[in-house]
Amino acid sequence: MKYSKIRNRIHDFCGGSKWRRIFIYHFVGYLFVRSWHLKRAIGAWARKAPTRPLHILEVGGGLGQWPYYLTRINKFWNVISVDDDLQTVSENNAFFHKLGVSKAVFLHQELTEYKNEGAFDMALLVDVIQCYESTPDLLECVYNKLRPGGNVILTTFTKTKGRSFVQLHNTEQEEEIYCKDGFGMKDLKKQMKLQGFRRIKAHYFMGTYGLLSWRIGFQFPMAATRTSFGLLFFYLLPFYYLIALPLCGILNFLDSHMANPDGVGLIVTGEKKQDGDEC
Repeated sequence: MKYSKIRNRIHDFCGGSKWRRIFIYHFVGYLFVRSWHLKRAIGAWARKAPTRPLHILEVGGGLGQWPYYLTRINKFWNVISVDDDLQTVSENNAFFHKLGVSKAVFLHQELTEYKNEGAFDMALLVDVIQCYESTPDLLECVYNKLRPGGNVILTTFTKTKGRSFVQLHNTEQEEEIYCKDGFGMKDLKKQMKLQGFRRIKAHYFMGTYGLLSWRIGFQFPMAATRTSFGLLFFYLLPFYYLIALPLCGILNFLDSHMANPDGVGLIVTGEKKQDGDEC
C-alpha cells in the first residue's frame, strides 16, 4: 500500500521511541471511531474462537497497531502481516523486536504472492480492499488463506459517503491511492457470498456521532494548526484535548453501540465454510 504524509509525520514524531509509538497506538485507537468498531468485532470473534494458539493474517501493516493489539489480547496468537511497502515492514519488525514480541512478523510481500493456503484462523483487512483493482480476486485469495471455519474482518469506505469524505479531507495531496470509490453494503456482501463466505454480517460506522467525533478530535485541531495562530494553538492542544477527548469518547461509544442507518465506513465479517457444509 502507499501511505500518506500523515503516516510519515507520525513516524517522525515517534523517532524510534517505542513509548511514543505505543502512545500513538492508544491515542489513535481512542480517537478514531473505526477502532472502536473493530475492537468489538475482534472481541466477538475471540470469544468464539478455539482455545489453541491461533494464526492471524493481516493485510496491510500500516503502523502495526493491529498486530500490537492482537498480541496484547493473547500472547499465544501468531500474527503475520503482509505489506508491499518495504519501509513499513522494516520499521514494524524493528519495533516489535524492541518490544520482545516474536509472535508478530511483517513480510514484504503481495498478498497474492504469499503462498500459505488454509493456514489462518482469521484475516484482518483494515481499509485495504478498496486499493485492489479486482475485489473478487482479493476475496478469493483471502478465502483460500483461511482454514475451514476461519473468519474475515474487513473495513472499507461506503460508496455513498466514504469517497466524498476522503476527497473533502484530503487537503495535503495525500499519497494514498484508492482504486475504487467505496462499496455498497449489499454489493459487498453479495461478492463475499459468491466467493464462498457464509454468516456474513455488515454494519455502518462513522455515522452522525462518529463524524462529529472526527470533526472535534481531528478535523478542527488540524485545521486550526494551519492558521496564522497555528503555533499558538499547537501549544494549547493538550488543554484542548482535555475537553475534546472525553467528548470524543462518548460520541465514539454511541456510534459503536447504536445502529447507524448510513455512514462513512463499512465493517463486514464472514466465515469460511466448514468441511462438509452445503451452503
